[in-house]
Amino acid sequence: MPANYASRGEGDAAGGMMRNFSSQGFYIETDKKYASGTILLVRTLCGFDRSRPSACRQPRTICLAEVKWLRKIENGGVPLYGMGVRYLD
Repeated sequence: MPANYASRGEGDAAGGMMRNFSSQGFYIETDKKYASGTILLVRTLCGFDRSRPSACRQPRTICLAEVKWLRKIENGGVPLYGMGVRYLD
């Protein structure tokens, strides 16, 4: 699930792929690196696969969320990062 987001309202938008989600947050992969504790403004751009089970019916379409953890993913020499992100209510 593609999602665009920006950190701290700076307008530095980045593309990413949301791989899964729950009522608490989501996991996203992107080429931008954000440290744990960074607050992101997240906007989901397109639909999701309704056939896959999930703890909730759909991800939030726009929200504030905090990066809880980050890991670097090997992607054939291209930097890619996976992030666990928690919704801020």
